[in-house]
Amino acid sequence: MSLRPALLLLACAALFPLTGCAPAGALAAQPCSSATCGGCCDTGGRCLAGTANDSCGTGGAACSACTGTQTCDATGACTSPVASCTSSNCTGCCAANGACITPGNTATACGTGGSACAVCSGQQTCSSSGACQNTGNCTGCVDLSGACQTAGTSAACGLNGAACVACSSTSVCTNGACVCTPQCSGLQCGPDGCGGSCGTCATGSSCNASGQCIAGCTPACTGKQCGTDGCGGSCGTCGTGTSCNAAGQCVAATCQNYGTQLEAACVHAGGWGSGLSAAFGRIDGTITAIAKPSSTGCDQSNSTHFVLEVTMGGAPYPLVVNVQDTASSPGYVYFGETDAALAGVPWADGWHTDAAEKLDYVNNLGIHSTAFTALSETDLVNAIICELVPGDQVSVYALGWGTNGAHDIHRNTGGGGADGAIVLHATTNPHYLMFHFVNQTF
Repeated sequence: MSLRPALLLLACAALFPLTGCAPAGALAAQPCSSATCGGCCDTGGRCLAGTANDSCGTGGAACSACTGTQTCDATGACTSPVASCTSSNCTGCCAANGACITPGNTATACGTGGSACAVCSGQQTCSSSGACQNTGNCTGCVDLSGACQTAGTSAACGLNGAACVACSSTSVCTNGACVCTPQCSGLQCGPDGCGGSCGTCATGSSCNASGQCIAGCTPACTGKQCGTDGCGGSCGTCGTGTSCNAAGQCVAATCQNYGTQLEAACVHAGGWGSGLSAAFGRIDGTITAIAKPSSTGCDQSNSTHFVLEVTMGGAPYPLVVNVQDTASSPGYVYFGETDAALAGVPWADGWHTDAAEKLDYVNNLGIHSTAFTALSETDLVNAIICELVPGDQVSVYALGWGTNGAHDIHRNTGGGGADGAIVLHATTNPHYLMFHFVNQTF
């Protein structure tokens, strides 16, 4: 009798002591449930990724097969490819990219009759009729501990059992919604923190970084539609559906328009993975969700950062990007883009911290600070979102803050190999999104 099968089993057990020799596609060997599986559970009790057409689902629900022309998207929902989702061709709800989510009865895509997909949070669930309904008795909002908050403060804002939202420093909670209050005290010009302006300067003077009109600086806006003017002011802002690119142009043609769909899929209350470490490295995974500074009910969201949620090894991780420079005024962050080979080993799902996975903008990419454009928080968030596609295989160079998230996704040290960046479509045509602050010249 051959010893080969027994040896193979021993080798498998040694290599995979926790999961065992699970069949291809299985993410865990423990009993499959909402507590152990972020994807879907098949009939054999295995946890699958939940993004395949024949096994689609999320949150430990039973896997289902998409029918007809439907496909399973990165959020684990069967979607129908329709040119324009309307009440005439969709019985569920319409996602931002025009896809019809049928049925529209999940917490992250709730709606019926071709209405826009809504997100239910807190004590709210999506009913079978496609409506967010309060399942508890909280008239205010529900905090992360499950307690009902009815005072309506800026730290816990919301109504009807929805998850509490922390308003930004420029907003106050009014009737359960965060309302932005312009911040123009002591300022003559520049942004007011709410998308408006504190004023403009007379001819011959310009707005400096402190929001004061001064003489002697000549704004440089020739050929630019948006972004900084070099004097602390702006060359303009982009309208809805467009964003400011690194060259100071408002662009829309390349926008992927998945922003609303990705935001609707954001993690609401923890449940993050634990596969990172407190070190600089590169996380390779797939895009599953986002949280904007203005997002409501998304875990880790705040007023000065953008959160890219990436799934690695079947679990989600929040990757936090500064979109406002709190150490300067008006707080613009400098943004740059380039196409280049992936620094380090080829893309492979996981957290990579060896020396090969270090990044330096100058040494690895030949990129200097003069190739960046300063963008307002709104323009920078729009520029990032425009390029994101659910399920895209990405690499993110970042500093782990522990086991369940990472940050410092920007220029960090001169020549130290610890610069952060987001690399889109890392397995096909790597495209770098890079960031630096006003006091960094390289």
